Amino acid sequence: FRTGHQPVTPDRFNILIEHAQHLEQLSGDLLRDHPGTLDDEERGDLERIHNGCTQLVARLQAARELSPAEWPEDLLHELRSPLNTIVGYAGLLTYGDLPDDRRRALTAIHDQGRQLVNDITALFMPPTSE
Repeated sequence: FRTGHQPVTPDRFNILIEHAQHLEQLSGDLLRDHPGTLDDEERGDLERIHNGCTQLVARLQAARELSPAEWPEDLLHELRSPLNTIVGYAGLLTYGDLPDDRRRALTAIHDQGRQLVNDITALFMPPTSE
């Protein structure tokens, strides 16, 4: 079983997991470091981002432990779903009047989340004929 241009190996999952854990750390830091400056809507959106990161890490770790034959048919969807939440809410939160440090962190979450969407999609796409 091959996906993408290379076989999917635990090492490739480890790289994706490290990236997802970084997003989880960034979102957790925002929640922890800005409790008094977040309104209820911002806090809720940040919690959605953080929960999406936590779900993504767990799904990647679970998939890494399975052989490709054991993967659910909708694994790509299962991985991209929390990422779409992460990217979408991070993008929305970057609009508005934000302190520079919070804007930088949200922009990083948004941009790195988009890259992770691309990396995961590429990993599971069939190779193209050349």
